[in-house]
Amino acid sequence: MGFRAKALKDFEVKMEAFADPNAGDIYAGLAEAYVAWKPDDAFNLTVGKHKPRFSLDWTTSSREIVTIERNIMINNLGLDFATGASVSGKQGKLSYFAGSFNNETLAADGMDEWGDLDGGWSYTGSLAYDVSAFTGTEKASARIDYLHSEGDGDQLIRHDDALAVSLALKQGAWGLNSELLYAERSAPVAGGDGDMWGFYLMPTYDFSKKLQLVMRYTHAESDGAGIQAQSRYERLGGSLGGGPVGPTVGDSYDALYLGLNYYICGHKLKLMSGVEWAELGAAAGGVETWTLVSGVRLFL
Repeated sequence: MGFRAKALKDFEVKMEAFADPNAGDIYAGLAEAYVAWKPDDAFNLTVGKHKPRFSLDWTTSSREIVTIERNIMINNLGLDFATGASVSGKQGKLSYFAGSFNNETLAADGMDEWGDLDGGWSYTGSLAYDVSAFTGTEKASARIDYLHSEGDGDQLIRHDDALAVSLALKQGAWGLNSELLYAERSAPVAGGDGDMWGFYLMPTYDFSKKLQLVMRYTHAESDGAGIQAQSRYERLGGSLGGGPVGPTVGDSYDALYLGLNYYICGHKLKLMSGVEWAELGAAAGGVETWTLVSGVRLFL
């Protein structure tokens, strides 16, 4: 729950809080609380608690994602909203984002909304360019993202450095999002250093403005047990963790997702349903699971 308002022509103020029904908390913290100065499209300045932009998948709002859950590599990084400052804008076919964020997030500091700003800093930058003239498609965007976390006590991500390269295409009813991600860490894990790389391919097809088909293939590898099974909802299935039948972490991961989305009122109200097969490779042997999830995503 929250609000967003424009003031004095060029300023925007946003505050958004969230609840945690599982813990019985009506108020569980602030997701965002910032002031933004937006004099024109070429330059925006945002100060406060907001979303560090990194990768195509994480930058896409949770209200607008077309799968039930984000890809496993983003979820393994453990990104969160954080206090900091950023500049962004668009000039012609080029879009950019650069920001500095404190590592003390809500997840790291419990109910400390802002932290004491001594947890070290992370720096992120992103460049995107419209390449539709080269691909011959209606829409095409190529982007590169980099994030560095100092790791002074807390960390914005579980790794020290992360790099993502992506391409998004749209032609008629067809769409394709693809992304390659690499992340390295200094803190070792069992059997290796925990460095991770992987990619996903996510084609979509719009039967109409209301009905959409979504497919996604994901592959990830880690040096050692550096990949953790999805908390939503593979671990609940048992075979990828949470029970005696399988491990929670591994060194490789493959998944196939097939889903249907029905847009009642665009992304503000949509029905989502998806089935996914996933296999987690581990030193003790690989395990696999199937998940079938349906839900309603609502935004007012």
